[in-house]
Amino acid sequence: MTERPSRILVADDEEQIRFLWHSALLKPPGAYHVVTAGDGCEALEQMTRASFDLLVTDIRMPGMDGLELTETLRQLGYQVAIIWISALSMPNMDAEAQQLGVHCCLRKPLRVAQIRQAVADALAASTQRLKS
Repeated sequence: MTERPSRILVADDEEQIRFLWHSALLKPPGAYHVVTAGDGCEALEQMTRASFDLLVTDIRMPGMDGLELTETLRQLGYQVAIIWISALSMPNMDAEAQQLGVHCCLRKPLRVAQIRQAVADALAASTQRLKS
């Protein structure tokens, strides 16, 4: 039986960042199915329509930002693994991330190797948590 590819949702208002994540996760071929959203509202809609193993979200976006998206998902009971990305450092970001069960916070600009490692680590941690 073939294992299904991990489903990853990337939410960022910058098209270039969404493209970077999508491109970075094309290898290994077939390991990931990547869906993108331009803001938190679109990401929330995607989450309600399909299941995802990982959400990668920018913290600062117009409309619903990544923090609001994360809080909403947790309130609704979603246990999806989450990675936050941001170009800015926010006071208490790491504390808030820990409180909301966010796997890690990455600072822009990002390198492809950094993206791939963060995704592999988050998915492995999520799988381990689900087995416990």
